[in-house]
Amino acid sequence: MMNKQDIQNSMDENTKKQSLEAMRIMVEKDKVVSEKLMGLLKKEAAVIKQKNYDSLNDILSKKAPLLDQLKHHANIRRQWLASLFKMTTETHWKAFMESFDQPEISNQWDEVNRNINRCKELNEINGLLISRGQKTYEQLLFLLKGGNRQSDIYTAKGSKQSIRAYGTVAKA
Repeated sequence: MMNKQDIQNSMDENTKKQSLEAMRIMVEKDKVVSEKLMGLLKKEAAVIKQKNYDSLNDILSKKAPLLDQLKHHANIRRQWLASLFKMTTETHWKAFMESFDQPEISNQWDEVNRNINRCKELNEINGLLISRGQKTYEQLLFLLKGGNRQSDIYTAKGSKQSIRAYGTVAKA
């Protein structure tokens, strides 16, 4: 991998200035977008817990463009690194950023990564909450329909036996 000096020597002064400014703008935008996304995911969790599903569509419609912007910037970074160094890993991006000796940009990038990791965690939690809610509604629907399920159980002798499970709607 190239060191800081090699990276800086591989670019002319104009490219360095343009790269630094583009990097600064992109990292600042990613920081703002990741913070907005985190806020929406927190709202989404509250909406799911309150079972206010009408508000969920509004949140989902706001999340999509934010995710698209983060993906777009990731693609730009990959193309940028590929055009300059033929390498597109996170390690190379970090080395490229650090070659400019701009700790505020590196710190912001670290914050973007923390935000994105937190967004992933929140999204997983929200997915689990939604899944749990769906299972609850499926069970309620099953009971309301008075449905039955056929399940296989094992007997004492180790053979399979099919049984039907009936949902009891009410007892007299």
